[in-house]
Amino acid sequence: MVTPEILIETAKRILSPYTIDFTYIHWWSAYQIGQRSGDHFDKQGRIFLAGDAVHTHSPKAGQGMNLHYLQLVLV
Repeated sequence: MVTPEILIETAKRILSPYTIDFTYIHWWSAYQIGQRSGDHFDKQGRIFLAGDAVHTHSPKAGQGMNLHYLQLVLV
């Protein structure tokens, strides 16, 4: 179980040697990352998966959309 105290200690460890002081936490949440990978990304060399079709995490608010367009152009 994640608690605000664990988040604070983790943030302090990651940011070391820099320091940060928390006076108030207005909001927090924990997101469990799921990871999957296919064994191939094409079907008989004709259909390719790219961009948002390839990953399992939410394409929340279109973040990274421009990068996926670039990937498509490069294909």
